[in-house]
Amino acid sequence: MIRNYLAVTLRRFTRQKTFTAINVIGLAIGLTSSILLGLFVRHEQSYDRYHPYADRTFRVVRTTTADDGTRDAQMKVSGALGPVLRDEFPEVEEMVRLYRWDAWVVAGEDAFDQMVCVADEPFFNVFDVPMLAGNAEGALRNPETVLLTERSANRLFGSPAQAIGKRITLEARFWGDYTIVGVVKDLPSTTTLYFDVLMFPVGAQNVGDHWTSWRPTGARFIETFIVLRDADASESMTDRMQDLFARHMGPEAVARNVYGLQPLLEVHLYSRRDYAIRRNLFSMQGSGYGSIAQVQTASLIAVFILVIACVNFVNLSMARAERRAREVGLRKVVGARRWQIFGQLLGEAVMIALLSLVVAIGATQLLLPSFNASVGRSLSLWNEGPALLASLAALAVGVGVCAGVYPALYLSSFQPARVLKVKGEARGRGALLRRGLVVLQFGISIALIVASLTASGQMRYMRRNLGFETENIVVLPVFYIGNSSPIQGFGYELKGRYQEVKERFLRHPDVLAASTSRFYLQDYSIYGDLLVEAAATPYRTRMFPVDEDFFTCSG
Repeated sequence: MIRNYLAVTLRRFTRQKTFTAINVIGLAIGLTSSILLGLFVRHEQSYDRYHPYADRTFRVVRTTTADDGTRDAQMKVSGALGPVLRDEFPEVEEMVRLYRWDAWVVAGEDAFDQMVCVADEPFFNVFDVPMLAGNAEGALRNPETVLLTERSANRLFGSPAQAIGKRITLEARFWGDYTIVGVVKDLPSTTTLYFDVLMFPVGAQNVGDHWTSWRPTGARFIETFIVLRDADASESMTDRMQDLFARHMGPEAVARNVYGLQPLLEVHLYSRRDYAIRRNLFSMQGSGYGSIAQVQTASLIAVFILVIACVNFVNLSMARAERRAREVGLRKVVGARRWQIFGQLLGEAVMIALLSLVVAIGATQLLLPSFNASVGRSLSLWNEGPALLASLAALAVGVGVCAGVYPALYLSSFQPARVLKVKGEARGRGALLRRGLVVLQFGISIALIVASLTASGQMRYMRRNLGFETENIVVLPVFYIGNSSPIQGFGYELKGRYQEVKERFLRHPDVLAASTSRFYLQDYSIYGDLLVEAAATPYRTRMFPVDEDFFTCSG
């Protein structure tokens, strides 16, 4: 019977090529859009889930309140905090601190700007970072030793095997010569734990007191991660953490700073919305945080597009109801039961959906490069292997069932005596529902078009009106690197001679203007005390130090 249904369905497809093509193309467009959006949503929701204790791992965050009420959240805290949390809170199973900073990595005549990470010894217990070559034990025990990522090893030495035993020089912050004792596997794209060079406190030079000190004010540089024995214990720890900080840093620091725990699985999508935390403030490397609002919007759009595709299929099927009615009537006359007709009609819809899936996969593969460029990701259809294909097949079957169930019920309900005797009987039935579906289809389409035009207009406005010029402006971290020099006072001396540095750049005929600022052109600043005339106490506010030519240079 199934073979007969399949033969009838294929014969119908070949006889009604135009109608079949319209249905296939309509569903394929909907599936293509949904697959692209689904890949994006899946990618965004998979960040950091590969770590062994991801559901019990938390990051300590700090929120500082200024005198004007402005709140600024940070993911960097005092270096002494981690060991105290581990020792005084029985809920803490493991603790890892990270000290990440950009530095120039020099190997022979090659030099690259890389992210260097100093980590506590339990790093490999908390985070899933497999070794490719060498031995991590050497970096844990021996001074002046480092591990490279596979990408950095290939970039500097050609392969991981050739990197083992070689020497590199780090310039800025962790100045010194280091021996490579191992290479770790590159971290996946769905990580917030990016680095190029990994070392441990025993092997790091010039870490300073940031690793072990309490810093009630000023800059902090240490990220602290803890693994709890029970993830639900995070809420009860927050209040007790404030008492801990009051004992070690004093009541004034606690009055301005509130400490909390952020789940590792929320770092990528929820940092901006729920914690107001920006990307690593001292680095231009690494991708920015995602947005849960974008993920929810993309999911909603994907659903709406599939609804439109299904409604379009229903409308086309209902429009041909009169032609199919006589076929149904004749089949019932010769003995076909309703459930048999329903099964065949639903099978036709599922087959059309599966054909549409084949077209959609090809279209997705063609559109992925452009889509990746627009969302800033490196999405792929084949990373998940057979699991993704099975999911897509299930999606296509689901779409086919949803789109075909009503037309199958509707057409299989025809009574032979009426449809064979009364012409136009099928045309008049279900007219109200068809009109409602058309209204729904157009309503959703108009809403999506308006939303797309609005978002496109906003993006064009943002690119056109950032508040400063972006064309032909080059940012060089001259003073940042100078401040990390091992030469005593060199960094501060260079900052004090910023006018001379600017003049040297302005001597070049292609340099039209030059300016200096303490930070990159991004949404970061520092807190400082502003002396206001006749005020009893200084006013604490956010500052972005620049020189006198900043506005001229940035437009």
